[in-house]
Amino acid sequence: MPQEEFEVEVIAKAKEIANFEDEKLLKFAVGEICDRVSLYLNLPEKANFDRRLVRILANMTCGNFIKFESAANRTAERAISSLSDNGQSISYQNAAQSYFATAKDSEIFDGYVEILKPYRRINVVSR
Repeated sequence: MPQEEFEVEVIAKAKEIANFEDEKLLKFAVGEICDRVSLYLNLPEKANFDRRLVRILANMTCGNFIKFESAANRTAERAISSLSDNGQSISYQNAAQSYFATAKDSEIFDGYVEILKPYRRINVVSR
């Protein structure tokens, strides 16, 4: 199935597994994870995803949210994105979005590499 349709299915399945308050963040995380899995599996651009991966990626997404929240609770620091003086307002950076954008593949795929291996394509380079 096309990636856009696949992402919609992963989001729906993730919502069955866990309760997500921020729909926009969930969409971002699923898109990020789908892109990374696509690269890991050596899928060509505009390739169709195997429907059997929906549940796997939904579980991966939920696991990464749990991992992020656990790490966020350990550190009280939050990055400040903007600050104003007289109005006294402080805006904090979206740390979860930053986590998904900067985490290593080994962190995101934690425990799922073996499950994904059978779906991996051989990357053939011709001259």
